[in-house]
Amino acid sequence: MKNVVLRIIAFVIPFTIIAYFIYKDILTSIVLGGCLGVQFGLWLTLIIIVKQDVRKPVQTVSSGYCDSRAASYMFGDVSVGGRIYLYNERLEFIAHSFNIYKESLTVPYKDIKAVSYKKGFPGIVKIVLTTGDEINFNVKSGQEFTERLTKELLTA
Repeated sequence: MKNVVLRIIAFVIPFTIIAYFIYKDILTSIVLGGCLGVQFGLWLTLIIIVKQDVRKPVQTVSSGYCDSRAASYMFGDVSVGGRIYLYNERLEFIAHSFNIYKESLTVPYKDIKAVSYKKGFPGIVKIVLTTGDEINFNVKSGQEFTERLTKELLTA
């Protein structure tokens, strides 16, 4: 709570001074600077809290971690943003904290039947499972990611 108050004060003072130089009215400056300072302080606090809530993958580089990319997991009309991780034995998607849906998805490589990339906007990485189900991801550098995943599947 102390940090929130300090952030608000850190924004209120400069905004009040800037508003005074613009409007040349102390009351307007105090009200405008106060309102903007509180808003910016609270937004900064929210951003810091969300950034601290970023979920880390379970494994580290030394224990099988291969690659990580920004991605969106798409099912139906819903797109869930997050990161996709490649390990030696599995693919894992972890949703970031901005989403309503925060479920993670883990797919062992032995359950993946095929991987393909469809160019377009957005480019889609399509993963077909041995059960016949399809999983679609919009992955940053999707073509490169598809090649990397295919390589991991061949070595697994």
